[in-house]
Amino acid sequence: MWMREKKPELFAETHKFISIKEWIWYHLFEKFQVDYSIASGTGLFDIRTLNWCEEALFVAGLSADRLSEPVSPVHTERGITNGLEKKLGLTKEIPFIIGAGDGCLANLGSGAIKHGDLSVTIGTSGAVRMVSEHPSQDDKERIFNYLLNDHTYVTGGAINNGGVAIKWYVENFMGKNNEGSRDFSTVVAETDSIVPGSEGLIFLPYLLGERAPVWDADAKGVFFGIYAGHTSLHFLRSVIEGISFSLYQIGKLLEEIVAPIERIYASGGFIQSTSWLQMMADIFDKDVYVTYNADASAIGASILGFLALGEIDSLQRSDQFIQIQQSFHPIEKNHRTYMKNFSIFAVLYEKLKHEFSELSKLNK
Repeated sequence: MWMREKKPELFAETHKFISIKEWIWYHLFEKFQVDYSIASGTGLFDIRTLNWCEEALFVAGLSADRLSEPVSPVHTERGITNGLEKKLGLTKEIPFIIGAGDGCLANLGSGAIKHGDLSVTIGTSGAVRMVSEHPSQDDKERIFNYLLNDHTYVTGGAINNGGVAIKWYVENFMGKNNEGSRDFSTVVAETDSIVPGSEGLIFLPYLLGERAPVWDADAKGVFFGIYAGHTSLHFLRSVIEGISFSLYQIGKLLEEIVAPIERIYASGGFIQSTSWLQMMADIFDKDVYVTYNADASAIGASILGFLALGEIDSLQRSDQFIQIQQSFHPIEKNHRTYMKNFSIFAVLYEKLKHEFSELSKLNK
């Protein structure tokens, strides 16, 4: 819609609207195909009929022939073209499985595939997701439903402001412009000297606007409750707590819409920090499990490949590939403290929503 309005000539001349994955797939097999999982993240795909949604296409000003053919995430092709088999050192008999989206695969690769499992991923941004056999309707449109495979749905929400918010604070307010001066876990561990709850300092982490659950590009970052006793480490800890509260807020929605959370599986860059993992256990009041696999999405892609090739008969058999390395158990006292702050955090956005919008108008 943006391209149609802002760059109408480019929009009119475009033959196909595709992702980078579809571009690579086309060069391998000369076919425009997209898996249901990637397609379900476009806003143009009907996850119930497994076809492009006519209403969404009309709004976007597209016809289905300008998009790729939707196929199952276990769809397999052989016989790569254009002599690429020689360049890649492969034979034409090697099967290529088209796979799924990285968020869905992170659930699979971190072990969060059973009823009550919650996947928490924090890198630059962040997300929480649960798996179910059916899409979960949210009348307030706060969460997404993506397909992992033909019969498995991943329901959740993503935030814009994960590790990027910590990077912003450290570089701008702690005199650490040299990004390599301290590693991530060290930065977070420095806040261990500050009590949970940051002595009443609360941070809305909407530095880059926000996706779930507020869906507001005008949302802004806010430090709330500042008093003279707060130090730079209080501010840093409140940033970490604010990111965690945003994910907890989505987790509460998933409990309301999908199922009660029983276990949490962590993935992404934040698993480097035992301090943050303990904080997540305390906030959610659930056990947090970590596999320490380098990339949960890559592990999930491998498992989906095993399913496509018949090496396993269901995704539930994936637990044989997952080995839990460490677990973190909630501390009830800390949970009670965090919930006092969260009760304020949860209402601040609605109280400031109008002012955020007015600020955005001033800056245009």
